[in-house]
Amino acid sequence: QEFEKGRIYWTAKDGAWIIPSWFVDRYVTIGSLKSLPSKSVQQPICKLIKDGCYQAYNIGYIYYSPATGAWEISGGIFDAWFKTGTEWGTLGYPTSGEKKDADGTTYQEFEKGRIYWTAKDGAWIEKM
Repeated sequence: QEFEKGRIYWTAKDGAWIIPSWFVDRYVTIGSLKSLPSKSVQQPICKLIKDGCYQAYNIGYIYYSPATGAWEISGGIFDAWFKTGTEWGTLGYPTSGEKKDADGTTYQEFEKGRIYWTAKDGAWIEKM
């Protein structure tokens, strides 16, 4: 159901969960891409640096700031970003979802760099 500041989703299996308005567009996009399970596992956490927020999902997170918008992050890229200090660290907030370069390496862009990841090599950081 739609509300002024977000949506409440409900299934018989999972019960109800809240998606705040600043996450709704990205949540709908990634839900249609199936890149994260649909159920949030916590209420949004706000008051982060630069007026940001995040919300945890079954296998990842959506992070938001007014300057960068809302972007999902998970897996090995999240683990590497977490070690840099997340949004407070050297890379800042995510500014894209996961992408693949010409050789098939997965990467994600951040305010101050990129994190690359492969199953063979793990994660590495390229700062801008």
